[in-house]
Amino acid sequence: MSVLYSASFGAQVANTTTETSLLVTAPTLPANFLQLSSILRVQLAGQYLTKDTPTLNIRVKVGFAKISSGVRAMPTDVRALMVWKLDMFVGFSVIGNNGFAGGEGTLTYFSTAVTPLAIAIAPTVTFIDTTVPNLVDVTAQWNTADTNNFIIPQIQVIEYIPGVT
Repeated sequence: MSVLYSASFGAQVANTTTETSLLVTAPTLPANFLQLSSILRVQLAGQYLTKDTPTLNIRVKVGFAKISSGVRAMPTDVRALMVWKLDMFVGFSVIGNNGFAGGEGTLTYFSTAVTPLAIAIAPTVTFIDTTVPNLVDVTAQWNTADTNNFIIPQIQVIEYIPGVT
């Protein structure tokens, strides 16, 4: 296992409905880097605020492939900074120009109103071309622009676990 990317304090996503990267500098996997059965583990943790009942989509992407379809739940009116953590696994079961990737994981967050809540990120599968360079990114998108809809990762780690050769 090796760390492909790590950073403290990522990009803040607030007061916008534009899909925005949470990573300081999203890493790129070189062409033909992935091996059969290799895994990426994506972990981000940070703080957030909300106003009213916003929807937040967090997406994990590898190249043009959207690995997670989005996480769409945040607690209502969290006016004090609270913590969250994303833990996602992305596996590559077929490599090449018609590669196959799938992912699943959890988003856990705390709020002033409820006990910690873990949301399962449903398993997804998609095609990916592993013969070209692929950007690995984690994005966030609010459904409502408000200065109190705010999320920022304070810890970001992407690890690579090689598959069989």
